[in-house]
This record gives sequence, C-alpha cells and structure tokens, in this order.
Amino acid sequence: MNKGLVVIILIFLLNGSIYAQFEMGVKVGVNSTELASDSIDLVTSDEEKLNLSFQEADYGVHIGLYMRLSAFGFYLEPAGFINSSKVTYQLSEIQNGEVITSLKNESFTSLDIPVLLGYKMGFFRVHAGGVAHLVIDSASDLIDIKGYKGTFEKANYGYQAGIGIDAWKIRIDINYEGNLSKFGNHITIDDTPYSFKNSAARLILNAGFRF
Repeated sequence: MNKGLVVIILIFLLNGSIYAQFEMGVKVGVNSTELASDSIDLVTSDEEKLNLSFQEADYGVHIGLYMRLSAFGFYLEPAGFINSSKVTYQLSEIQNGEVITSLKNESFTSLDIPVLLGYKMGFFRVHAGGVAHLVIDSASDLIDIKGYKGTFEKANYGYQAGIGIDAWKIRIDINYEGNLSKFGNHITIDDTPYSFKNSAARLILNAGFRF
C-alpha cells in the first residue's frame, strides 16, 4: 500500500475520537463502458482464422455500501459494489470464400471495491483513488469458438477520479474510471492468450443515501 495513504489513514484513526466524522450509507448507480475501435485476430486449433471486434457495451448497474471518515475537510471513502455489465462483440469468419459475421455477448458480475480520498468544500466534493474488481460470475457466447477458454484474473485494478455533491442525506457522484489491464485479457484459445490493445474506461453515476 502506498506509504502516503497509510499515513493519512493513521491520522484519521488517531484523531477520530476528537475531529473525525463517520457516516455509512447505500449507493446505486449506472456505468457506461467505453473502448476505442479495436479488434483481435484469433486462430483456432484447426487453423481457422477469426476476427473479434468490440461492438458495444450495455449500461451496467451496481449497488452497494459505502463508508466515509471525514476530518479537516478531507475524507476517506471505501465502498463495495455488486456490479453487473454486458458487452457485445462482432465475430467475423470466412466460410466458403465469404465473410460471415455474428454478434457474441459476454456478461459479468463483479465485486468492485473503490477506495477514494477526497476533499469537501461546502456541499461540493472532489475525490480520486484506486479500485479493485473481483469477478464473481460470467457468461460468454465466445464459448462457441473452438478451443475458447475464459481465464479471468482473480482481481484486476484501476483508478477513479470524480466530483460529488452532498445535500441533506443525499450523495451524488460522477466518476471516471480507467483500468490498468487491457480489455479482453481473459480470452484464451488453445492456451494462447489474447487481448485488445486498449484498456476499457467507464463513466460512473452514483446516487447514495446516508443512513
């Protein structure tokens, strides 16, 4: 863990009984995955050549709990969200001299754990931090490709930055999230790993309520 973050956490804990304010609540929201136009050339065990490209992503939804410890205008906010999302690929293959295209869907359920450090000025907030994604469940139409195997990492990591507004017990946040792993890095065909050149990014909108 970053030493600076450890120092900040210790300051919050040491001064918590006098200065810090604690709150806890629930947040729900939607997110939109963005990925630049990109494609992967795949080769199956029988030398069949395929091309897989990113088509679109449906809006994902999430729900979870957050905690916030505030002192001196700063706050530390860890949270846990169950997130569900879906992406669509276009698969192109050559059959009898013709290019045949089809759409393939993948859906994911993950536990997202962001830890944000922020600063509050009146009702307005700014924040940034890291996030971990733990894949809980997945389903993929890519299983139809001969030799396909979805090999998901136990955890992958990213970063978030955004702004927020507090009004009474209502919490509204808009965050941008980047990923440190390349999109599609779970795709393996006949023990050969593949991935898109780019990492996925998300725009996240949260609405929360303080208990």
